[in-house]
Amino acid sequence: MAETILVLLLKKLSALLSDEASLLRGANHEVNDIKNELESIRSFLSSSSNQTQSLSTWFNQVRDLAFEIEDALDELCYRNSHPHHNHPLLAFPHRLISKHRIAKSLQGIKSKIQGISSRAQRYRFDHIGDIVNSKSTPFLAEGEESELVGIEDNRNLLLGWLTDGEQPSRAVVSVWGMGGLGKTTLANEIYRDGSIKKWFDCLMWVSVSQSCSARDLLERIATELSSEGIEIGSQELSSFTFRRLVEIIDACLAKRRYLIVLDDVWDANLWIAINGALPNSQIGSRILITTRIRDVVFVAASSCSLHLQPLLEEESWTLFCARSFRRQPDRRCPEELEYWARNIVAKCDGLPLAIVAMASLMTAKEGIAEEWKNVYDSIDWQLVNNPMLARVKNILHVSFNELPHYLRPCFLYCAVFPEDCLIKRKRIIRLWVAEGFVEQRGRMSKEEVADEYMRELICRGMLQVAERNEFGRVKQCRMHDILRELALSKSNDENFGATFDGQEEVIIGNARRLSVKQRKNELQLTMISKACLPRLRSFLIFSNSLSVPSLGEMFSSLRLLRVLDLERAPIDSLPEDVGTLFNLHYLGLRHTRIKELPKSLGILQNLQTLDLWGCKVLKLSFGLAKLHNLRHLFLVRVHARYPVNLDDISGVYVPHGVPNLKDLQTLQGIEANEKNVRESGNLNQLRTYGITKVTTAQSSVLCASIRKMNHLQHLAIFASSEEETLKLESLSPPPPLLQKLQLWGQMVQLPSWFASLNNLTHLALAGSQLTEDPFPILQRLQNLVCVNLIRAYNGQNLVFHSGWFRKLRSLYLSNLAQLKCMEIEEGAMQDLHELRLIGCGELKKVPQGIKYLINLQLLELVAMPSELFEELSCDQSYVTIMQRIPTIRILFDR
Repeated sequence: MAETILVLLLKKLSALLSDEASLLRGANHEVNDIKNELESIRSFLSSSSNQTQSLSTWFNQVRDLAFEIEDALDELCYRNSHPHHNHPLLAFPHRLISKHRIAKSLQGIKSKIQGISSRAQRYRFDHIGDIVNSKSTPFLAEGEESELVGIEDNRNLLLGWLTDGEQPSRAVVSVWGMGGLGKTTLANEIYRDGSIKKWFDCLMWVSVSQSCSARDLLERIATELSSEGIEIGSQELSSFTFRRLVEIIDACLAKRRYLIVLDDVWDANLWIAINGALPNSQIGSRILITTRIRDVVFVAASSCSLHLQPLLEEESWTLFCARSFRRQPDRRCPEELEYWARNIVAKCDGLPLAIVAMASLMTAKEGIAEEWKNVYDSIDWQLVNNPMLARVKNILHVSFNELPHYLRPCFLYCAVFPEDCLIKRKRIIRLWVAEGFVEQRGRMSKEEVADEYMRELICRGMLQVAERNEFGRVKQCRMHDILRELALSKSNDENFGATFDGQEEVIIGNARRLSVKQRKNELQLTMISKACLPRLRSFLIFSNSLSVPSLGEMFSSLRLLRVLDLERAPIDSLPEDVGTLFNLHYLGLRHTRIKELPKSLGILQNLQTLDLWGCKVLKLSFGLAKLHNLRHLFLVRVHARYPVNLDDISGVYVPHGVPNLKDLQTLQGIEANEKNVRESGNLNQLRTYGITKVTTAQSSVLCASIRKMNHLQHLAIFASSEEETLKLESLSPPPPLLQKLQLWGQMVQLPSWFASLNNLTHLALAGSQLTEDPFPILQRLQNLVCVNLIRAYNGQNLVFHSGWFRKLRSLYLSNLAQLKCMEIEEGAMQDLHELRLIGCGELKKVPQGIKYLINLQLLELVAMPSELFEELSCDQSYVTIMQRIPTIRILFDR
């Protein structure tokens, strides 16, 4: 982590040195010296991943100094951009004083860096690093001692793939998943199976360490060949060239049906490098790869891939009992221990390695409920500190240590979210960007780069996908409980962050981030040590019942804060002192009770995200135009859980300033006025645009502005009233990347450009009052996965013809007052998963052809005619169809 912090700090220093207008001008020599010293320290850190005690102490000093430098730089930048707020005439003497302070501060920092560097030389840390790194990394097996619970199906599946006589070509079979799931255990069970030994002429097991090079791996394969009695030559392997090693291995294996197990592969490039040495002789040879990295599976072009998942609840319980209660009849848990035993198992979250380790720990305990309760109450401490659980910690720490430097802070940041909390992808991405964790990559936006970071963490098993949207993209993720505990331990060791549950006063030392989760009562400032606050970079509250009465008092100590997230906190106002948080990049007030924002918000020139979604704010009265770095502005006010009418959704009045926000990517919920409708076309970085209270007269000007938004992916337009008509014919051509479109207001007919929305995946039409069936046009949009129509069609019939909507997964029809007949032909909407019919008062018969929706998972009927319900319950053919659908929701009234 020290290296990661230095990387971020060096980028900040480089930016300051390249800024000719910087207050540091004239002190460039000092800053360059500091930068050079830090680069040298970073080089050393890169080569010293393993630590002795003295090295660990030195690393901590480097980290703390890096934090101090970062704090100083932020203070200096603030003084540079704000020479004197209230008295411009005093700006010049203020600048002279600042230069003096800067020079003195830089000299002090430089002195400390030189002291740290001299200590490294004095204690010969460079030599220690060489010794430490010369040692090979010990092999850590994953759950090799676990009982074979829940793996029988996987075992048979792998055996079938490996011994498939109908596939003579060499094939790659992979087993992948997070550390501790038992990949090695499963592979070893296969390797030792009698049928495997009979099927293959040659078997080799090669353990791949994290630092293994392609040459190392080839030498290990050659060594295994030699141990199998295969002649590979009389020379030492180290004397062969890489090419010669490839030739030798290829020649030895060419006429043999071989199985090679490559256990725990970390680098996809490693496979690319050795692939040519493993011949394809069309005799049924196989390579079995185990890995924690999904990209290894893809690059290896694995023909058969098994993604291991955590054990199910009962499988976990069976494994735990088999290990803990061997002396009990039928290995059954005593009744008096079951409550605490099941809680302990639940904490392991299906991870076999952790279950076996906890079972071994509990075997040594007496069968007394009080002792088991004590273990459960201290389980977080046990996972980190108990030697009997060290193997769990070590295996999972390997995954963390192998993360690239740019992913480590992103992973640790996820641990600030409470246990079992689902982490929304877009929210965590904006938080990472606000914290400065995200690097620039070419023309990609930082949010797009952060999206790649999340994909990498999921591929490495460090985050788990909790929910995907209709076309497979991650919507929410979570941290495995065990990984979260280890991340919190690492965060504490590195002063990265801390969590507070309100049980006692929290002393977080120099921790940079604090999250609070308290179920009730009031967060008192006295609960948090005031000495902790000045160093904080993130402060997040996860509670909808926790009052925060002393925000103003806290703000005076939080000058360096980058993230303030108070989502759902029951607060009614924000103190004027928020303007003192000059370093604030993220202000989250989503679903709070705030009605008015302080004017001092206009001072926060570093602000990137202002989230007011679901607040009660009616108007932005502060200087929005000054927030030049704003990237995301959420203003939507929602007044109903399931919006049906225009009154259910409204926006916020913004007097002026929007055209100045050139970096804006998200603008949701702005109320239309003549100026912002005309000038919003200047926002050419917008990805998401939602505008309310649009009048018929404004429609053509709005269309002209939207045509300029070439990056736009999500567009929502709300008319000013139910009677207002949206005239959108002139929105031609529409933005080329548009994926989601919401139109609320009368249209009479669909604009002609609708047929060109080739990238559209989500469509919502509300209050459109269309007289012609829109589906003949919409069925041309081959990528649609979700269609919502709310009071959008006045016709009596809907027909879905064969071949229409091949990708559609969700269809929502609400309040189509004239609809009497709905017909679905065989072959239409073949992938439909969700069908919702709500308030269609004239649809008295079940949609004809519903039996053809063979993939339907959810049928929801709300406030539909009683005749339709009677037909469903009385007609046996429909009863049979209903039995096939997993989830059916029927409500007679909304």
